[in-house]
Amino acid sequence: MKGSTRLLKETKLVVIELPIVNYNLNAPLIGEVLEFMDLFDFIPIGVTEIHIMKKILVQIDIAFLHKKDFEIMFQTHNIFWRRN
Repeated sequence: MKGSTRLLKETKLVVIELPIVNYNLNAPLIGEVLEFMDLFDFIPIGVTEIHIMKKILVQIDIAFLHKKDFEIMFQTHNIFWRRN
C-alpha cells in the first residue's frame, strides 16, 4: 500500500481487492486498507465483486472515490465519513 501514495494523489477512483480472511501471505486485511484509504481522503462507494471460497467469504472488491470528486459529483460537503 505504501508504494501507492504518490499515485493516489493523482487518482480519482480506485478498485481494491480487500481480503476478509488472511489467505494471501503478508496482504493487508480490510481494516488496514480502509484506514489507509481514509488517510488519503478516499470514500468507499460500492462493492464491485464478492469472492466466496468453499462457502466462506474471503474477499470483497470495493470502489473508492476521492472525497473531492465525491463532493463534486453529489454536490454535497455533508459526508458522514470523518476521521477523528
